[in-house]
Amino acid sequence: MDLKQWARIDELFYAVCHSIYSCASLNEELRSKLQQLLAAKYFCNFSIFQTMPDTWAIDQIFPIVPLQRLQEKPELRCTLQDLTCDSDGRIDYYVDGEGIETSLPLHKINSSEQYLIGIFLLGAYQEILGDIHNLFGDSASVNVELDNNSNISLSELDPGDRVKDLFQTIHVDANRLKQRYQQLIVNSNIEGKTGDDYLQQLEHGLEGYTYLEE
Repeated sequence: MDLKQWARIDELFYAVCHSIYSCASLNEELRSKLQQLLAAKYFCNFSIFQTMPDTWAIDQIFPIVPLQRLQEKPELRCTLQDLTCDSDGRIDYYVDGEGIETSLPLHKINSSEQYLIGIFLLGAYQEILGDIHNLFGDSASVNVELDNNSNISLSELDPGDRVKDLFQTIHVDANRLKQRYQQLIVNSNIEGKTGDDYLQQLEHGLEGYTYLEE
């Protein structure tokens, strides 16, 4: 068989699985297996090894819920993956109303929205254990305070690590890098404004967040 035929068989296999999964009379054991097989993969803007290493190390299970569209019933079962290149950068188990599940109910993502998910009860312990796997640093954080009148205030915003901060930990001199980059631009005979734009992009990258940002 050629590649197109293999792809067609793959499509038919998952179409049959979806059809079986929709049967009302399906027994729970088979439904659970199909639910795990058919779960969508959602890639999230964080690193499990930095933010929640116990998920990877000891199968610790943390409560995870969507933070928006709470008036809408989730349509999909999903698993969460992080940004790292490591195949272990995923969450395998989730708290569910019926116990522990291998997928999480979430909404279909609209292209016009930034879909937010909350992971709770991580605590400072995870922060201390986390490392800079794939050069992803500390994520942004903020203190949420509740006063006696139930008013909420935010304080001590920490924007998280910048790229140049992470470079310093692996002994890369950001200033030397910029100087070398600037010299390469000069030697390449790139016109003035274009060269300035390239250098400015490097500056923005070094000052930017280690995770994805617009």
